[in-house]
Amino acid sequence: MEKYISKRLTHEDVNSLFFIAQTHEALPAAWVHNYEISNEAIKATANQLIDKHKDNTVFCTVIENDDDIISFIWAEQNSTISNQVDIISLWTKEDVRGQGLAKKLKNELEIWAKERGASQIHTTVSKANTTMIRLNEELGYEVEYYRMYKHI
Repeated sequence: MEKYISKRLTHEDVNSLFFIAQTHEALPAAWVHNYEISNEAIKATANQLIDKHKDNTVFCTVIENDDDIISFIWAEQNSTISNQVDIISLWTKEDVRGQGLAKKLKNELEIWAKERGASQIHTTVSKANTTMIRLNEELGYEVEYYRMYKHI
């Protein structure tokens, strides 16, 4: 990895949290036909992230290159399953994929999750995202269930 810097965010990193919210809200457009991004949803997500950082129930880490976020992970302690951490969003800029950034972020998350007493990490990945599926399998993730839809 070049001159990349990994940074754990706090509630004071408003611009970075807003970037995560904006990117997270835009991700479904890749697989949901006619998906529209709403400024209200972005603001709500950003405010939610800020509040959860104040409660220390969220893990957000970014990897930066020259102060630009090129990768991030957002995960939370599950509110009903105390020993579980849920990955909410994981993103890497397209032109830096394949350099181990997502793996680095997932490994950092695992340390945080263990420190919090978690014994499992839950994630959801599109079946089309074969690269992430392979990485998850390499890191020891197992398929728990398949979610299926029928359009009628």
